[in-house]
Amino acid sequence: MFSEQCAAAVSSLLIGVLIARHLGPEHYGIYAFAIALVMLMSPIAKLGLDIVLVQRLISVSVEVQACLLSTAFWMKTAAGLLLFAITVAIAVLAPESHSTTAIEIAAVLLLWQGFEVISLYYQARVEAHVMAPRVIFQLLLSAGLKLWLIQVDAGVSTFLWALIADRAILAGLLYQNLRPSSVRFLCVMPNFENARELWAASWPLIFSGLAVVGYARIDQVMIGSLLNASEVGVYSVGIRITEVWLILPSVCAASFFPALVNAKADNEDRFRFRMALLYSSFMGIGGLVALCTLLFAEPLVIYIFGEPFRAAAGIAQIRIFETLFAALGILSSRWLHVHHQQRWAVVFTSSGLLCNVILNAFFIRIYGIPGAAVASVLSIIMTVLLVPSLLPATRPNVRLMLGAPWVVGRHLYTRIVNGTL
Repeated sequence: MFSEQCAAAVSSLLIGVLIARHLGPEHYGIYAFAIALVMLMSPIAKLGLDIVLVQRLISVSVEVQACLLSTAFWMKTAAGLLLFAITVAIAVLAPESHSTTAIEIAAVLLLWQGFEVISLYYQARVEAHVMAPRVIFQLLLSAGLKLWLIQVDAGVSTFLWALIADRAILAGLLYQNLRPSSVRFLCVMPNFENARELWAASWPLIFSGLAVVGYARIDQVMIGSLLNASEVGVYSVGIRITEVWLILPSVCAASFFPALVNAKADNEDRFRFRMALLYSSFMGIGGLVALCTLLFAEPLVIYIFGEPFRAAAGIAQIRIFETLFAALGILSSRWLHVHHQQRWAVVFTSSGLLCNVILNAFFIRIYGIPGAAVASVLSIIMTVLLVPSLLPATRPNVRLMLGAPWVVGRHLYTRIVNGTL
């Protein structure tokens, strides 16, 4: 699973750079805007089923698994069809028409939501590694196709159709690999009772998914609506640069999570120290990345993306501070899990989303895309620090986060004095 994610991240970054250089700010902005709008719709198309389905697939017979997969597939597909129609209607009725065709094509991606149940099936069986060779093969095929499209000077629509082809090819590869063959859900009738039970358990999760995706994509959509496609393209490049390093805290938080759980069970002081050590490490690494971004963003942007994207350097120099707090938020979510306070995550993300929308509505009109970048920084501070500090259940985590360097320093000083370092 890890190799698959790394391969996908590296491929997305490299091919994304080449596509941005090829399309230029305006056409890359249309491309990014269409994808962002469709991504805002995707949590609804998912119906919050992912976690619920994985839980239901564990420890049941193959026949029940096939029925659950079939039911979830058709539920997601029906939702995808509905969202496809809504997205196309938005594109057609919108007063700005420069992105209409791109949005209509990108909306086709929603029709493939149903095939995500295949990866959920492998997650339930703890066999995600089975998918890795096919996913990596598809990534290589996709990279080759997009490189060829760049060579033949393809436009925005063609690259969007290539994304759809990616989904279709991967779905076909994974479906044909389903074992045992009796679990191939397209040959099984869905069950209404299963649909009712799945929906009853999953619908609240739609809102958490909307909050997370909305927080990540709403600024691009609002820029496209209030400004123009070129500004979306420049802003999207600035985001791409700053988000690269977030792979590190994501992997570290996932890797150290079992150790945090064990430390919490054994000794509270050990757990606090490990959390403080991780918080301090993320602050140190994030501070170094922020310094490098402030110093070298402009020559880096010009060298990698080209002169037309020069303005993206200023966006990166602001947004890098958003990723610093985002890294702390990734680790903070582990604290919530260990203390069984996950329910507050939706509250924090929703408050950040609301703040982001309100600030963007004013800042984009007044300051342009730098205003959107500032709005993102202020919103993540609200999400990670301000709102959690107002709740008694999560206030200790905020104190630990802010005092992490002091906790680590005091621990190391004590060990040095006692001669136990």
